[in-house]
Amino acid sequence: MYCNLLCGFVLLCFSTSVLGARLPSDRRPSHHVTDIEKKIANWREAAGTLRNAGSDLRVMARELGLDESQLDEASLKRALAYIIGGQKVEAMGKYPWQCSLQVWGSHRCGCSLIAPGWAVTAHHCELPLPGQEIAFGSLDLWDGEWQWRKVEKQIKHPQFSWNLTIGMPNDIMLLKLDSPVDLDGQNVATIQVPPKGMDFVGSECHVSGWGATKFPAGASRFLKESPMKVISNEECISKIDALSIRGTQLCTEEENLTAAPCQGDSGGPLACKVGGAWYLAGVVSWGDDCALNLPSVFTRTSEYTDWMCENGALSGDDCT
Repeated sequence: MYCNLLCGFVLLCFSTSVLGARLPSDRRPSHHVTDIEKKIANWREAAGTLRNAGSDLRVMARELGLDESQLDEASLKRALAYIIGGQKVEAMGKYPWQCSLQVWGSHRCGCSLIAPGWAVTAHHCELPLPGQEIAFGSLDLWDGEWQWRKVEKQIKHPQFSWNLTIGMPNDIMLLKLDSPVDLDGQNVATIQVPPKGMDFVGSECHVSGWGATKFPAGASRFLKESPMKVISNEECISKIDALSIRGTQLCTEEENLTAAPCQGDSGGPLACKVGGAWYLAGVVSWGDDCALNLPSVFTRTSEYTDWMCENGALSGDDCT
């Protein structure tokens, strides 16, 4: 379920969706092609040329204008989040906290609403603020009844690292909205951030998102979901790499190894139900070459409650 070695890095969060959402005509920028779109097109063209030529990974990084000193082979091998083998979400409001982080109307990453004025996503989903909006409250990227909010501020975790040889730790980012969303309790609602130490092994958990349903492909038009089983970090370490999994992360796998998140669902929610309440157990972070037989890795949100409170995203009882 994850991209191959040479295209993985480019598709992390800059990949344009073949089926990506488009803004209604009255919301589109007046210019035909934005500078960001031109850059994305150049990145994709360069990546395709180098992939076909079988070029060295570091040559590819230089060609894309990236700082190769910040990259390693694992960083280029692993890409993120789209749900292959999942099911289309049929019921409106099933995951009312799910949101779509977009640039000029094109879906880039998933996110979750944790307060009326705040959403959370993955740090690696960082994008330029111009043209960046979040869509709430629907299932269809093409034709949904959405609430739109601009991103006023990105708060990135100060200890995030792109280094995937150590598991890309602290892959989490807060998004402050320009105004609170309207909570209707049905199609748009917040999800609770779990208290520190809460364990989800054995809980009912689901991952959801608009990522591609096969590779190579663009984003899914419709929101998809898949049940996931949270496994212990010890089991995850035995299946992936002891250096890549920390206490601030959690891992999942699908019971029959037929589904997992990958490119396009990055930053989206792993929601788990405990005692009748839904909790944001994790934020989609990374996986290894989209493999169905290996665990998917999430940022464990319960380890970041204090950080969210310090930055104003959570308050009241959530911060006691």
